[in-house]
Amino acid sequence: MSVKRIVIISLICSFVLFIIQKIFSLQANLYVLPVLFFLNGFNLLAIAVPSHLTLLEVSALAFPLSSSLIVIMGYFISYLMHFSLSFTTGSIIAYTLLSSFYLLITKKQARYISLAKEKEILVLMLCLSSLVVIPLSFIRVQQSYEGNIHLPIVYQIMNGIIPPDHFALAGIPINTYWLYSLYLAVGSIILNMSALQVSVIVGLMSIFSVFTIGFLLSRNFVQNSSLQILGAFLLVMGPGLYNGTVFLVRLIRNPGIYSTFKTLDPSAITNIAKIFPVDGRLLDLVHKFLSIDGFRLGFVLNLTLVLIIVKLTELPIRKLVIPLFITLLGLALFHPVSFIPAVIFLFFFALIDIFGSLKKASMLPEKTSLFILASILTVSVLIYPYIQPIQQAFKEFNIGLSFRVYSLLDFQFTYLLFLPFAYDGLKAMIGKSNSIKLFALAVLFFVLFSLSIFLLLPDNNQYKFVFLSSIPLSILTIKGIEHNANIFGKKVKKIILYGFFIFTFLQYLFILVAYTSSRQQFPSGIESQGTKIISTDRKLEEVAVWIRKNSEPNAIVAALPRQQELLSAIVQRRIYFAKTSDLYIQGHSQYAQRQKIIENLVLYPENERLLQNMVFEIKNDPVYLLIDTSELSINPDTYIQKLIETNNAKLIIQNSSYVLVKIGKRGYK
Repeated sequence: MSVKRIVIISLICSFVLFIIQKIFSLQANLYVLPVLFFLNGFNLLAIAVPSHLTLLEVSALAFPLSSSLIVIMGYFISYLMHFSLSFTTGSIIAYTLLSSFYLLITKKQARYISLAKEKEILVLMLCLSSLVVIPLSFIRVQQSYEGNIHLPIVYQIMNGIIPPDHFALAGIPINTYWLYSLYLAVGSIILNMSALQVSVIVGLMSIFSVFTIGFLLSRNFVQNSSLQILGAFLLVMGPGLYNGTVFLVRLIRNPGIYSTFKTLDPSAITNIAKIFPVDGRLLDLVHKFLSIDGFRLGFVLNLTLVLIIVKLTELPIRKLVIPLFITLLGLALFHPVSFIPAVIFLFFFALIDIFGSLKKASMLPEKTSLFILASILTVSVLIYPYIQPIQQAFKEFNIGLSFRVYSLLDFQFTYLLFLPFAYDGLKAMIGKSNSIKLFALAVLFFVLFSLSIFLLLPDNNQYKFVFLSSIPLSILTIKGIEHNANIFGKKVKKIILYGFFIFTFLQYLFILVAYTSSRQQFPSGIESQGTKIISTDRKLEEVAVWIRKNSEPNAIVAALPRQQELLSAIVQRRIYFAKTSDLYIQGHSQYAQRQKIIENLVLYPENERLLQNMVFEIKNDPVYLLIDTSELSINPDTYIQKLIETNNAKLIIQNSSYVLVKIGKRGYK
């Protein structure tokens, strides 16, 4: 299929979605979807790599490259150059139009061939992605612990606060990676959807990319098409196959456990299983693709890097240098934790190849390793302004090297069903024609295994390296299955193959049980409406509407309500203090101080010093005090009277449940 034809088909799809939107009066700009999440990345590939790729490879790489381009543009234009977010979204649209126009008018048209059954595989992967994501993609599932972090940051960015403040401490610079939130903000503006809705779409596209790239990687190592599809399955659903199976057995033997699910969130459900004393977050990987979390794009981009390295064993570096660089930079900006193993993997792989070239035993085409090292160095320099505040925050935590027995158990039990077959697969591939690709998998596995066992990160975030290990292990596993199945007859071979498919489905079933039965499926208090998150408490929403429409974009809300973490997303403003379980925030020196001020405001409204301290901390930004009258220890009218009399405060709104006042400066500097 020619490049021009693919561009035209994408634009026609956008036009059809535009007509559907107008006919049904839909609020969301659905017609932008093919452009934003496919055409941007495809155009880059068509310009940088006009041939040498198949149609399925282009389809798989389009989404991760599109996502990387969005966050890279946002980083340079909004953060480093200090232009507005609207300028960033305009630049993205301009790039799409100009690149599409160039590809449509250019005379030299490349073609992407479709190998045997590739079109059928493409349709299959889309169906599988929908099967996994759609039943579990309730918008409110996204509103989890991660949602409480990302949503406030998204709305800060949409209000032009770049870089944003802490999501729970207004006026304090953010010290965690936030460009994933910028990505959601751009998608929210262009698509006219809430960040939660955009997150569902990102989850669907991420699963599709993982399935498709997993199939493409598997195709490089095994010939059987069923095993190639199984390799794609194992990437997402493989981690925790043993755990999920044991969990279901225990659930069947003790159905009473199920009745307790409705009082728990999905992560707590995993602890009921009590399979072994390791990190409960490792019981499944699927939930990482369903929550509003940047790790899923970190996983996809790591997988994309592996596919590019595999292709580099066949193609000269000049064909893939741009996709390699864009993917590496996008990974560093989206999820710096996932960037760590990628850099170490590429560095060691390139270094070993350079030493091999000195002995005339190079594995890669000429100068490929030098380009890889140059890309690592360039990306590291470009992201330094973004990473520096994060490094400062990490200094407050114990980060270093430390061998931990539990981490070894984490790894062992997560891949208990993988390891025997992976070992057989490793033996089967040694000395074969694909030994270069095997070497890349071996280096990646060694890096991820070492990091997960020896590197200590805040909140034990090294568990994500265990999940990333499914990339090399799934490939080695299907090779081992192929090797063992060839020993037996066709019937036994089918039993082994279908047995793994059944185990894989059980893992999906386990996640389905956990999510659909959990109270986290329907957290109270919010609902999506366009780009807004609104409160189901109409009294609170009345106040929130006034704040969204009339308060200054840089305003700060000091709140006494029970839903502090959700409040920032509802009012679309920064919050002076939000009580949270996040370790990064709790460790900040301002956290305890602000919590005390908020608690004392409930008891002592006449204490002028409390509001004075609040004004000093937040400098010249306007401050609003939102009072939940149910939390007051005295009559609300008496409280408001004392607050206004002893402080230069102005009453804005008062209803039966909430009061909003604007705090005056009283000449404080």
